[in-house]
Amino acid sequence: MRVSIVIPAFGQQDLLDRSLATWHAQKDEFAECIVVEDGSFPPLTIPEWAIPVRIDREDIPRGSSAAKNLGVERASGDYIVFADSDILHLPDALASLKKSMRQWEDEGEPNILLNVTRHSLKNGYPRR
Repeated sequence: MRVSIVIPAFGQQDLLDRSLATWHAQKDEFAECIVVEDGSFPPLTIPEWAIPVRIDREDIPRGSSAAKNLGVERASGDYIVFADSDILHLPDALASLKKSMRQWEDEGEPNILLNVTRHSLKNGYPRR
């Protein structure tokens, strides 16, 4: 199951870094993580440790919905997970989503939106 994570982001580099650290600490793997920067100034960056994350940039702010749409256009996964750039995710969030996705596959429903279980932690997760 190839999962692409799409994160629309505008500013707040420190919060984005903390959120990416929680994706990096996931128990399950994801195919890719695309941060769609929505015209931030100064431009956002991706920490070296945050592989396989890439950043796609919009020249001007167009809003979260447009950023999500761009991320979906460029994603290569079979499934798309939307995440916020300022939210911390539990280490089993992706595993839980994948389990739910497999259950819905048997129902024949191709267009299911699942909510990511998330929790704000004071200090985030440690970096690997």
